[in-house]
Amino acid sequence: MVLSWLVLGSFSTAAFAASPPIAPSNPGVDWIDTRLGKLIPPARIGIPHCEAMVSHQHSLAKIRDTIQQVLSQGKANRNHCLNLPDSLSTHTCLDSLEPLRARLRDLRTAAKFQQDSVGVHVGRCNPATYKAWQDLELLRQTSDSFPNDSTTAASTFDRLVEFEFASVWNDDLMARKLPRPSFEASSSNQLRAKIKGYLGRKGSQNPSTMTHFLLAVLDYRDGRYDLAMAQLRKIPARDSATPWIGPVSMLYGQILAPTSPDSAIPLLLAARHDPDLVAPASFLLANIELNQHRPLEAIPFLSTYLETPPGPSPGSRDQVIRLYASALVRLAGVPYKTHDVMAQQMPNSARDSIAFQVAKLLLAENAPKECLEILSSFQVKYPGTQLGEEARQFLSQVRRNRPGIMVRFSP
Repeated sequence: MVLSWLVLGSFSTAAFAASPPIAPSNPGVDWIDTRLGKLIPPARIGIPHCEAMVSHQHSLAKIRDTIQQVLSQGKANRNHCLNLPDSLSTHTCLDSLEPLRARLRDLRTAAKFQQDSVGVHVGRCNPATYKAWQDLELLRQTSDSFPNDSTTAASTFDRLVEFEFASVWNDDLMARKLPRPSFEASSSNQLRAKIKGYLGRKGSQNPSTMTHFLLAVLDYRDGRYDLAMAQLRKIPARDSATPWIGPVSMLYGQILAPTSPDSAIPLLLAARHDPDLVAPASFLLANIELNQHRPLEAIPFLSTYLETPPGPSPGSRDQVIRLYASALVRLAGVPYKTHDVMAQQMPNSARDSIAFQVAKLLLAENAPKECLEILSSFQVKYPGTQLGEEARQFLSQVRRNRPGIMVRFSP
């Protein structure tokens, strides 16, 4: 399937600043991280540790050289003091060496800090990671005229982008997992500055689909959705058969969903061909249909999500169960038809959880009779479920708050 994302992305992107895509249920990890975790070799993720290790080693070597110079100077000055003709001059001369001693103490403290820093990073810079760092350094130093761009090998520019992105991505991921993310756009800006410096290299005029996607991820992470769209729009339709078709379609559709849902739908449908993206793409499609007041069209996507192995965010099983219940209630239109709709549209998975959520929604919409009917038959229809105790407690609460309501019991 060839996606015409050049056509789909031709409209104005001015609205994206005010309409961000649906946020992942876990802001630390989403489908992008899951995909990159499979595609980026672990050794490249550790590159910053090798860079830091080597940098601290160089700094340590310079400090040690300076220490030797200070020691030599101090030894020479001390010998000079000891050779003075009288003890008073000798004592005064030796006292004058105190600034040199203080500097030596500072240098040794600095050397200890650098030595400790080397120790911190050396354990995370294994031989494979060190080799990846050396490969990156070679790419950085490679002459632009070096004949390494061909039809069978990635361009120097594409490989640099891939290596540089991998070298900071994991730090970004770890920071986003914290309760209060400490990661700022500065690291992305630094990465962009590096990549901008590579733009004059051979092959940079025609970046690969992978490079466009990685650059779009940088902008997406920083909330620059219009720039992310611009990167994705540069991918020629002829490249839509690459392994990156699923991630490109998914990111494109996720950004478009809030402001241009009709354009997002074919992209998200295409993303569902990627087995790892079935769940998050189905979640976004269900949201689009519900936001467009089409609960019947949303139900197949919600069913697919529940029947698919758990996937990365956006979306979670709990969210989908609540959306499914909402779709059923909205599809019924009037409370007394809810039983008929549930009989026709309930999925094979999570039937008990969805029924319980439907009961809660009916009570919130002032339909206590229908709510009680579902709860009264809950143990018969869904025996032995984990929701049994919670359903019984909720049933007792509703009966206390709404006494005198007669319900139809239908096993």
